[in-house]
Amino acid sequence: MTQSAHEAGVAPAASVPTNTEAAAPSGWARAADAVRAVPGRLRLWFRSWTLRRKLVAAVVALVAVLGVGIGSVSVVLTHNYLIDRLDQQLDYASARGFAVAGQAYAQGQQVTAYPVVSSTGQPAGTFAALLSGGRVQSTSYLSTGSAGEVHDAVAENFEAKMAALVDNERTSVDLGGTLGDYRVAAQLLPDGRMLVIGLPLVEADATTDHLALTMLLAIISASLLAAGLGLLIVRLSLRPLDRVADAATTVATLPLDRGEVALQVRVSEEDTDSRTEVGRVGSAFNAMLGHVASALEVREASERKVRQFISDASHELRTPLAAIRGYSELTRRSGEVVTPDAQHSLGRIESEAGRMTAIVEDLLLLARLDEGR
Repeated sequence: MTQSAHEAGVAPAASVPTNTEAAAPSGWARAADAVRAVPGRLRLWFRSWTLRRKLVAAVVALVAVLGVGIGSVSVVLTHNYLIDRLDQQLDYASARGFAVAGQAYAQGQQVTAYPVVSSTGQPAGTFAALLSGGRVQSTSYLSTGSAGEVHDAVAENFEAKMAALVDNERTSVDLGGTLGDYRVAAQLLPDGRMLVIGLPLVEADATTDHLALTMLLAIISASLLAAGLGLLIVRLSLRPLDRVADAATTVATLPLDRGEVALQVRVSEEDTDSRTEVGRVGSAFNAMLGHVASALEVREASERKVRQFISDASHELRTPLAAIRGYSELTRRSGEVVTPDAQHSLGRIESEAGRMTAIVEDLLLLARLDEGR
């Protein structure tokens, strides 16, 4: 009686993936392979460039990198300089505001942010805030020609930003609303509250942005100018190399495989100056052509001797072969009785002499054809 695999305690066989499923790569694997193949494709693409394109690209890249480096340093230094100047103005504004607060304390008056920003000498855009225990008590902002409460112009997380300030600290914060970025300084008042005074960063940021845009346009212009001048300079500098290539092309079209070759092609003297790279190439090319010409002359002399030997040998062999054929034919046709073996030998001598004569005639014909006659 049969028993099922489950009843017999044997685990059912797991499904085995087919070869197609196991070999088929996943989408992630294909994407990873494509990414890994990018550097190799870029190298092949770069190798296919001409020397002119590589040199011009290198010049443009160098100008762009130098421009970006100089521009970045200039922007950073200019921004730091503007921030330092703004910090000096902020120190003066803080000193005036602290003096106003001190006078209010001396007179027993309540200190608020309004008299701090409205005091004489405070620049437009001055912002002041009084904090106690991390809570904002009053804020004031000096607009052009007037001062007023601007609670609604401050971001909701203003108190959290101000709570991180410590005494005599200067930092840049985003006040939110219509105020934007400010450079602020904090000072502790005698009653333990903190007076925060700030000046807008809009002018410093605008100057920095304008300088960055100017540097970017200058870098683009310099790169385009470098590309144009670089292409012109490279083209003029590589003209000798073009002439060397033209000479090589001319030599490649000459029939050097047979006959007497007059290899008179040479690179001009102006392109063989050993003090330059192209000149060294031209000089080496001329030396190579000289060696090739010498080798061709030696080959032609050797072939001429071989042809002369074949011609002379063929002429010399024609006379004895003709004599052999004549005497053998004369003996065979004479009326004297010869043995069958002698008759056979004479026939073989006559046929072999005829074959040798045909070979000699072919050698003479080949020699004449090789000489071009």
